[in-house]
Amino acid sequence: MRPMIGITTERERATWGDMVDEVDLLSATYADMVAAAGGCPLLVPLRSGYEAELLAHLDGLVVSGGPDIAAERYGAIRDIHTEEVRPDRDELELSLLASFIEAGRPVLAICRGAQLLNVLRGGDLVQHLPDVLEGGRRHGLASAPLRHAVELLPNSALGAALGTTAEARCSHHQAMNRLGDGLRVVARADDGVIEAVELDDHPFAVAVQWHPEESGHVQLFEALVMASASHRDAANALSDPSPDL
Repeated sequence: MRPMIGITTERERATWGDMVDEVDLLSATYADMVAAAGGCPLLVPLRSGYEAELLAHLDGLVVSGGPDIAAERYGAIRDIHTEEVRPDRDELELSLLASFIEAGRPVLAICRGAQLLNVLRGGDLVQHLPDVLEGGRRHGLASAPLRHAVELLPNSALGAALGTTAEARCSHHQAMNRLGDGLRVVARADDGVIEAVELDDHPFAVAVQWHPEESGHVQLFEALVMASASHRDAANALSDPSPDL
């Protein structure tokens, strides 16, 4: 059976046909990539109160990209360049991340998700990269993403999946700054921006600043699916041991 991989979503007001309503939505590339990697993708609505049930039924979690994280979450004053925030989404995804990490369940955090993992572990963010990078370089906008090379540490889950370099498709103006507890930098851009971290002493907790679902990095999703299957099989073996012969 394919591992069940939850993918967090965004809630927006949308129009289609004659209807206008709030919808839970996400780019189809996330689910397509999970499916291509051998997993069963399940979209997680932006609604709290079901974290325990999700943990009980999901084998792995993808925390997707999205809007800026509220600066108050990491003890900062909101910068004038900080864009729309979603405190309800922050709350739900922080809760899910904490639960999955505590349970040793595999996690892949993407863009905003990577920043959120850092905040969860006590780290903080650069609120506007052009303020700290020479020449004011941005790492791309949602309307105009950039591609650039990223150097990966070979002795990492990320390096094992993608090799020592990867071309990353990015669209973000914020980034991880001070690292949270237990996180290790495993990739940087050539300008020094942290592009990926992993959580030490965890079977698979990988966070990338770029968008692997848009970069063709199916190998990273395959690593997530394999780790999720292994965790599920090990948990099943413990809960239902074979009878003595």
